[in-house]
Amino acid sequence: MPSKAHAQGAQPPQGKIDIVRPDAVALEIGEGFGLPLIEAAQHELPILARDIPVFREVAGDHALYFSGNKAEDLAEAIRQWQRLHEAGDVPPSTGMHWLSWRQSAEQLKTLLLAQREWSMTLRSANATALQ
Repeated sequence: MPSKAHAQGAQPPQGKIDIVRPDAVALEIGEGFGLPLIEAAQHELPILARDIPVFREVAGDHALYFSGNKAEDLAEAIRQWQRLHEAGDVPPSTGMHWLSWRQSAEQLKTLLLAQREWSMTLRSANATALQ
């Protein structure tokens, strides 16, 4: 088990725990957009994340998930991760897809412009139909 860990964030179910050793694990409990999962994948850290839809959407098969709200649930998840790690069976975060900020902004811009164009086309069609 990694020897050093520190918590980031004020309250534990919304905090994040990073295990410092590079062969260790990034643990995500409740950050809403899953950005720490992406950061962990960028550093090729195995991911242990709460089993919530946004984390499954972000990490897919590249993380180990856990449920529960009690300390015992988290402790068991860490023990499970440790067993898998020792067996070499922890899901790798390598290969997890993410967008850069620029790519994300471009994707949003494309969607907004397409929506605007569709809206203008619809208005034009409605105006023609009313004539």
